[in-house]
Amino acid sequence: MLRLKVTDLDFDGQTAIIQEKKKVKGKTTTRRVPLSAFLISVLKDWLKAHPDCAYLFCSATTVPRSRKRSTTTGHKGKTRPKTAAARAKGIETRTPQPAGVITPDECHDHFKRTVATSKWKNMRGWHVLRHSFISACASRGVDQRLVETWAGHMSAEMSRRYSHLYPSTQQAALATVFG
Repeated sequence: MLRLKVTDLDFDGQTAIIQEKKKVKGKTTTRRVPLSAFLISVLKDWLKAHPDCAYLFCSATTVPRSRKRSTTTGHKGKTRPKTAAARAKGIETRTPQPAGVITPDECHDHFKRTVATSKWKNMRGWHVLRHSFISACASRGVDQRLVETWAGHMSAEMSRRYSHLYPSTQQAALATVFG
């Protein structure tokens, strides 16, 4: 997702082109995935405020509380001074960076900060959202071939791993047939 460019979005066709590096070693391949109406709406709003950058997910020149893109350097050194005046001496104004792509480390850092005080604080990273998406599709009976296409490089064996996650869905499906 971090490699997604603004030009990879096709709002009229309601799709995005995902650049992949895993399918063929040493080559970048692509796959087309559908976009929901809600996601299209959110992306259009984001593009109104989007920094001038080719990538869809990028940082503006300054980002509050960022380790690399804040307006100041913050405290430097191994020990933190005790007084506010002593701490202020170590702060320097940073030269603004141009808008640029978000690195995987920055993305992970912001993710962890976002969920730190929520009930999802134990989530390990973004990848869990992929599993949630696939599990939700499996629980709603979405055709396995579609889910494999959307998720990319997924085998039938991998799909079966998700089918056990919603046993109540299986019971409900059986009840629609036999009451």
